[in-house]
Amino acid sequence: MDDPYGLIRDFTPTGNDYPETVRIFNQIQGEAGLTVEALRAQDEGWPGDTYRAHRWVAVSDDGDVIGCCDARHVPNQFDPGRYSVLVFVSPSHQRRGWGTRLLGHAEAFLKPLGARELVGEAKANAVGSLAFLGKHGFQETHRLWESHLDVAMFNPSRFTGDLARTASAGVTISTLANERSRVPNCIERLHALHTGIEADVPRPVQANAVSIETFASQVTDHPTTIPEAFLIACRGEEYVGLTYLRRVPGLPHILSQALTGVARQARGLGIATALKVAGIEWARAQGIAEIRTWNSQRNPRMISINDRFGFIREVAMCQFRKDLSE
Repeated sequence: MDDPYGLIRDFTPTGNDYPETVRIFNQIQGEAGLTVEALRAQDEGWPGDTYRAHRWVAVSDDGDVIGCCDARHVPNQFDPGRYSVLVFVSPSHQRRGWGTRLLGHAEAFLKPLGARELVGEAKANAVGSLAFLGKHGFQETHRLWESHLDVAMFNPSRFTGDLARTASAGVTISTLANERSRVPNCIERLHALHTGIEADVPRPVQANAVSIETFASQVTDHPTTIPEAFLIACRGEEYVGLTYLRRVPGLPHILSQALTGVARQARGLGIATALKVAGIEWARAQGIAEIRTWNSQRNPRMISINDRFGFIREVAMCQFRKDLSE
């Protein structure tokens, strides 16, 4: 797609596309912490045999990368016609039509592949991004909150009773590092547990099971996953709960808490609380300053748990949907 001011082309792994894309993303997102190494690892670990992922860059007439559009399937909410899209343009080149061109290019490419729905997101205070999505036919579906915990301020003594209740039920906390070394089918068992927990997480689109290969590449073997901070609740030899902390590339003193959940047959024993306490205490021992996590407005139970722990909610992230069949 050529125009008088430059062009839109496929992203290439060679040349300057990686560093410029990362630079622009961090410029817009602020303390995003994305690195070239992390983006390369994401691309190299993507399960491309099952799920599509496409990326394009906008290039000025001077040859500079000034924007990007990333479109891909969402593995745990997979529908071959649904793509998550992310469009961002360098602040110095915004309001010149580049975002519209990038999105239009993506739609023209994806529709012949059977795309019927695009999913996008923007923070509730990002006026320009909200206006862009609304202008291009996206409608808000729900909101999520990122919450931050100051690790140094956490007081584990408040949870002594919860931990005693979990221990009295015969539940212990292990790690991915430990279990992988002693249980031959550890990953298969974690895959089954993770799948069951994901199915019960309230969200606009029901989660679906992914293959064990995708689970391993995106969860247990992901470059940001920390085996010693991947915590597993065990009742005897049964895995009944999990939580895992991940590195935030470029922000070494911050961790991201991914899924926390408990199997249906073991709920009501304080296991989620015990897992979170263990994760925070591990982070404190490593000198981590902050833990961040995300929760949907449709999951008030987990929001209330995080509130009890002292997580502070940040600005909401609004998720949007665009129907391409209209």
